Amino acid sequence: MKTSTILTNITKKNNEYITFLENNIKKINFNSNNDKIKAKEELLLKICENHELDYKKLHKKYIKPLKKSNEKDLIEIDSESENDSDEDNKNISLERVTIKDKICYVENIEGGFIYDSEVKKIGVIQKGEYVLYS
Repeated sequence: MKTSTILTNITKKNNEYITFLENNIKKINFNSNNDKIKAKEELLLKICENHELDYKKLHKKYIKPLKKSNEKDLIEIDSESENDSDEDNKNISLERVTIKDKICYVENIEGGFIYDSEVKKIGVIQKGEYVLYS
């Protein structure tokens, strides 16, 4: 009888701990998602100011509610190449990373560029390494 009481107490404590952890994970995910949206909005605002673009249109197009999945810190932008054909237009995903204590946005492919928070090219990815220009 003592064993079943002890097991019941252990199970109860375990369930409480699991609930505690799940609640904390939800809070962390919620705050993380808010930080992602805030960073995207700040970057979009700077782009719009620097290039005299309509913030409201771009916000509606690019700042979307985040899904509740294990989504990476990604920002998607449309890029147009020198040619005007549809084949040359591509969608680029920029991942937010911290490099040498600076928040950067990385086109995470070989030869991809690294941008600062003001959307200036500050580096490139070579052989999987971040190489900053200065």
